[in-house]
Amino acid sequence: MPRERRIEYAGAIYHVMARGNRRGDIVLDDQDRRRFEETLAEVVEASGWVLYGWVLMNNHQWSSLPDYVKVPSKRRPWVAVARP
Repeated sequence: MPRERRIEYAGAIYHVMARGNRRGDIVLDDQDRRRFEETLAEVVEASGWVLYGWVLMNNHQWSSLPDYVKVPSKRRPWVAVARP
């Protein structure tokens, strides 16, 4: 069964999650964590996005973005593939 359609309205804040394949780790050590933070900061600055908050865990990350980022999965591939 597909998920329900996302509700969109002005001023909405979306909670966006990226998870490792088969719920595997997306960061392995502190160096990975620093690289994730640096990449996220670079993209937020370059894009002009407002990032309300984020959390990085070993196997997934959460971000809170405003409604003008319409399709996060298509706009944020740099976070998912930033690891060498």
